[in-house]
Amino acid sequence: MTHEFRASTQHRGALLLRGERLSRHVTENDPHEAGKPAPRFAGTDRDDEAAGRTAAALNEFVAKAYEALREHSVNRERIADGKPPANFVLARGAADCPDIPSLESIYGVRGAVIAGGALYRGVALACGMVSIDVPGATGGLDTDLGAKARAAIEALAAYEYVFVHVKGTDNAGHDQDAEAKTAFIERIDAELIGPLVEGLDWSRTHLAFTGDHTTPIDYGDHTVEPVPLLLAGPNVRTDETTAFGEREAGRGGLGRFSGRVLPILLGHSNWAPKFGS
Repeated sequence: MTHEFRASTQHRGALLLRGERLSRHVTENDPHEAGKPAPRFAGTDRDDEAAGRTAAALNEFVAKAYEALREHSVNRERIADGKPPANFVLARGAADCPDIPSLESIYGVRGAVIAGGALYRGVALACGMVSIDVPGATGGLDTDLGAKARAAIEALAAYEYVFVHVKGTDNAGHDQDAEAKTAFIERIDAELIGPLVEGLDWSRTHLAFTGDHTTPIDYGDHTVEPVPLLLAGPNVRTDETTAFGEREAGRGGLGRFSGRVLPILLGHSNWAPKFGS
């Protein structure tokens, strides 16, 4: 068995295990709560030898990583400065390489992704989309939203649709920082949505603005509440709502549905498959 650790965005990374008799059916060691001890990995099926073997390998990796990180010069400096050391690996979301049909093969359209976070680029790449690197797109609160807007407008000249991901509101929600979240939402309005409204050709462009989940400030983690969806474009039928938010969207014409947003956009663009005679 071999392993490789690839750095990603901020504190995140990806641990790749390669070898025979490995399994994605293992638990995680992230307690999802500050100050709570991290549990050991375990196979999710006690009769599955591969899951048990993978869990044992992960436990060994985490133990060795702790020993290596504990004595690292960066951590010694952090401890000397009174800062907590970064000396442990929390792993979650075990998976194997998926075999996903490309969105182009399903819908016949080419797509691109603009995102600072590697997770969102990776999902898009797995779906056959093209990743566009944007200088200043960090995946954090300091991301360059204006650069993302400009890149999206330019990309729409070459691709039928562009997925622009913004992470800062989620980060502030996890940190339970209401002031930072409010300020970032205001930046989205001014630096991302404003330039898109001014720079897109609205005679043929359709836009969806939404989120993938809620992260309330008072809870600090993802919750199950529905998220609002705003659609704009020449073929979008308007309703009586005049603002964007959870309560206002709940009174809108879309109702509540499971979020297959791309087919809705393709339908408005007259690119979706037709039904009926």
